[in-house]
Amino acid sequence: MRTRRSREVIILEILCICQDGQNITGIVHRANTNYATIKAYLDRLVEKGFVAMEDSSSTVYMTTEEGIALRDRLQSIMDAI
Repeated sequence: MRTRRSREVIILEILCICQDGQNITGIVHRANTNYATIKAYLDRLVEKGFVAMEDSSSTVYMTTEEGIALRDRLQSIMDAI
């Protein structure tokens, strides 16, 4: 039986995926979850300043410096568990 990923694990995955810039379709595919779930997390991460949106032909999401710091803290916690 497969266990569900925690909110923290999904956030960590999104922050890692967005580090080099990614559109929402790429994030959905690489995080292996659905659009609605990713959109909700991205909206929250953008609101909090951990991810920035760059508008071009398609919106690209980039992890900010604050997001990188959060990613590093989350990774440390996951490694300790």
